[in-house]
Amino acid sequence: MPLNEQERHALFELERNLRTEDPRLAHVLANVDRTEHTTSIWLTLLILAAVGAGLALLVFGWVLPGLLVIGAGTAGPVLWASRRYYHPDCHHVVSAAQNHCPRCTPSPA
Repeated sequence: MPLNEQERHALFELERNLRTEDPRLAHVLANVDRTEHTTSIWLTLLILAAVGAGLALLVFGWVLPGLLVIGAGTAGPVLWASRRYYHPDCHHVVSAAQNHCPRCTPSPA
């Protein structure tokens, strides 16, 4: 359920007041709000999980599937990230084929 303009403004004022009252909270919120950090954390975790699963397969003697899991699990997230960029205004992850953020801007008619 989307918020109307008045509710959005009230939430913005509340957040601004909380950030000015507590600088530690402002620092934590500044780091949590960034989509770049969240995306890079997930990409790193996906690559580490693929390497871990591949190494586990290698240890159990499944060489070809282990190497395949390591290769695909590393190449997949890297290829996904290479086809996207962070929109400079809203910092959302946007496909490289789009010139506007579909989450923030209505598509041009």
